[in-house]
Amino acid sequence: MRILGIDPGLAIVGWGVIESARGNIRPLAYGAITTPAHTDIEARLLMIERDLTDLIEKYQPRKLLPKRLHNQLNNFLTFDRYLTKLIGDVAKEKLFDAVGG
Repeated sequence: MRILGIDPGLAIVGWGVIESARGNIRPLAYGAITTPAHTDIEARLLMIERDLTDLIEKYQPRKLLPKRLHNQLNNFLTFDRYLTKLIGDVAKEKLFDAVGG
C-alpha cells in the first residue's frame, strides 16, 4: 500500500511517500511544498493544492496520513479540523476525494 504523509502549513507543507508491503516499509520520496512570503492566503492555498494534486497523480497513494497539529493554546487539532478551519469543507473534501479517502 502506498501512503502519502503530509505535515500541513501555509509557508511549508512537508510530505513523504512510503510503500508498505508484507510488513516491510520503504520510503519512496519526500520533500516540501513552499509558498513565498507575503503572498495572499488564497494564492498560497492554490499553490499547495496544485502541488499536492501533482504528487497524488504521480505517486497514486491509497491512503493519506496527516500529521497532528499543535496550536498556540496547546490543543491538538486533527488535520481534518485544521483544513476545515483554514479552507472550509468543500476544499477539504476535494483533497480527500483526490486520494480516495
